[in-house]
Amino acid sequence: MFKPADILSIGDQLVQEGVGIFPFDTLLGITGVVSESVIQRIQYMKNRQDQPFILILPEWDQLTDWVAPLSTQQERILKYYWPAPITFIFKKHDRVPDYVTCSKSTIAIRMVEFLPVNFLLEYLKKPVLSTSVNITGEPSCMTVADCPDTIVSQMDFVLDSCKSLYHQPSTIVDLSSEEPICLRQGVIPYETI
Repeated sequence: MFKPADILSIGDQLVQEGVGIFPFDTLLGITGVVSESVIQRIQYMKNRQDQPFILILPEWDQLTDWVAPLSTQQERILKYYWPAPITFIFKKHDRVPDYVTCSKSTIAIRMVEFLPVNFLLEYLKKPVLSTSVNITGEPSCMTVADCPDTIVSQMDFVLDSCKSLYHQPSTIVDLSSEEPICLRQGVIPYETI
């Protein structure tokens, strides 16, 4: 179980653009705030230059800052599934800088129901990035003990006092076109509603 003081300390480091290992509901993840320098740093750690990371939002109201206006169908799908271990891909809002999405026209976003993450987001009041702890192309690490020293040594913090719930990746559904497309079945099944 995590200690609130540990989360607050991590929040302070994130505000200062620190990067670290944090347990999400699905998998252990590398996290940081949304900034160009943080994104570049995580890309370097993972040897990943052309694939953007998932944004974890603290609250519904912030969705409109990141995505293009939603259709009625998209809103209905989100209200049915979120918060949950399911990532949705949207057309990004025009204001979203290219560095956030690696110049892609889409953005991947999730809302989580997991106390350590929710506590952190409540403190920060802004989104964080999430990506698996691994070198791109290699298996995701399930525990801190599994993480390569080359990654751990570059972290500003590591939270190892609580574990992820599922040890599986999130389901990914593309909502950027007219019909939803399930790109990856993960923790929970996606069915058209």
